[in-house]
Parts: sequence; C-alpha cells; structure tokens
Amino acid sequence: MVSRREPFLADVQKAKADWRALVEPRENSRETPFTSQRPLMALRKVLDRDGIVVVGSGNTQGSVKQSFPIYEPRTHITSGSYSPMGWAVPAAMGAKLAKPDRQVVAIVGDGDFMMSLPEMGTAVMNGINVVFLVLNNQGYMSIRGGQRKFMGRHIASEFSHHAGNGAPYSADIAASARASACRPGRSRRTKTWKAA
Repeated sequence: MVSRREPFLADVQKAKADWRALVEPRENSRETPFTSQRPLMALRKVLDRDGIVVVGSGNTQGSVKQSFPIYEPRTHITSGSYSPMGWAVPAAMGAKLAKPDRQVVAIVGDGDFMMSLPEMGTAVMNGINVVFLVLNNQGYMSIRGGQRKFMGRHIASEFSHHAGNGAPYSADIAASARASACRPGRSRRTKTWKAA
C-alpha cells in the first residue's frame, strides 16, 4: 500500500519544498519597513505550540495562512473568506475567556484593528489578557488591491491626508492603547521583539 503512495508523497514533499523556497525570503527579510511575514515568524518563535491565534481579514489573513505554522487543532481561528473587519479583536477576547490558560494573540491590520478600538477598554476592565499584534500598513490594502484590479484605481483605501497634500497618514495605535490603559509596544526593528 505504501509503495503505491510513494509518488504522491514525493510530489507533496516537492510542493512543500517549492513553497518554502518561495516564501522564506519574505519571512526572513531584514527590510525596513518589514514584510508582513517577518513579525509572524518572530511571533511563532515565542508563542506556545498550543497558543491561539485569531486572525483578522484582508492581507493579514493571507499572510498567516501562507507563513504561520499551526501545530495544534483549534489554535488558528479565522473568519475564512467572509473577512469581516473588526471581528478578530473581540473573537480573541472570547477565545481567552474560553481558554484562560492559553496564550491568545489577535493578528490584525491597522484598519481592521481600528474597527474595534473600544474593545481594548473592555479587555482592560475585565482582565482579559490578549496580545494584539497590529500589522500597520497605513490603510485597507486588501481593498486597495481589489479596487486596482477591478477598477484600475483606488479610492479611500489608503490612509492619507485627502484635504491637503495627500501625504500618508498612520494612526497612532500605541497612543490609542495607552488611552485605554493597555501596555503598548511598538517596533520598526525585529531586534526589539520578545515574548510578552
């Protein structure tokens, strides 16, 4: 029986090796600003094997599916193809309430995270210790990509000063966290990343 499956298993192993060769340059990139895969690799190094990741929508969701190893059942929670923005933060809090002994991380983009900013206060008031890993790309980049693909242009999907010179704008996520009495961390360099 095994001998009949050997060609198939060899094909699977080759496909895995080809995939790893394709994504590893982005996962190990030292570019600044860093790729969306780079912080995921740093997180995987410090997150327990049974730690739970709850993943937001858009490009973040795709990056996690492509580059974040999952080792245990029920430790990767995502909305799938529906991609409702603002879902992951309260869902991560629910996961932590259900499994208080586990590490729980919400992995979200900045636009997705800002849809549920009040939940930080809820987490603090109720002692729900969740890590929010916000991958800040200054906009709704998945939406922008779709607009460019289907319409040849993009509208209101990048955070920029529309009334003025159009310069990029980035919400101060760390200041929002401090305003809710959360302990923020901010990094532009991977050297500063460590277990929370």
